[in-house]
Amino acid sequence: IVAAGIRYAGRFPWLGFGITFFLCGHALESTIFPLLLVFEHRNYLPALGLIVILVLSLRMLLNLSRNINSNPVFAIISLLFALVTASLAYDWNNIPLLAERTVQRHPASSGAHYELGYTYMKLFEAEPNPVFSGVSLQAFRDAYRLADKGRKLECAIVLFHVASMYGEPQDQALLEEIIHAFRNRKVVADEMKALLRLV
Repeated sequence: IVAAGIRYAGRFPWLGFGITFFLCGHALESTIFPLLLVFEHRNYLPALGLIVILVLSLRMLLNLSRNINSNPVFAIISLLFALVTASLAYDWNNIPLLAERTVQRHPASSGAHYELGYTYMKLFEAEPNPVFSGVSLQAFRDAYRLADKGRKLECAIVLFHVASMYGEPQDQALLEEIIHAFRNRKVVADEMKALLRLV
């Protein structure tokens, strides 16, 4: 992609701009900061670079073919973008639905499961319903199971806390894992925050 942008930058400067904008936008989102790209909104701004390429490429092709009226083509593309945007807005308007859809789209993401668990935990706090606690507890279990080494302790602490809050029997193995981690390594800020929730 980069090679194409460099090669055709003289003839099609918008191609080089679109590719550069797309890659630089993602570089801002995914350099030294531990951002989870599972959440699609991180792609919105960088995607403008690809949209510029798409729109200008279509315009160029339609200009070469004089028999095609470009207005209906762009109207259909605009309608498709509007429908996708409306669908996403509907999801974002309903936080539990958004959390569930995120897990459906990214079942291997610990962060997606964590957000689902947190969402249903808040619902349970507002209305103690066993359905909410069941979904929340399972989501936190999945978040812990899928967590990488850097987030394992944080997820373990949260899972232990949530299970206790819902009246589940104490998971002795999980408690021992938490104690072992505190004895054998330095604890980071997110883990301390999770621990403070237990107090």
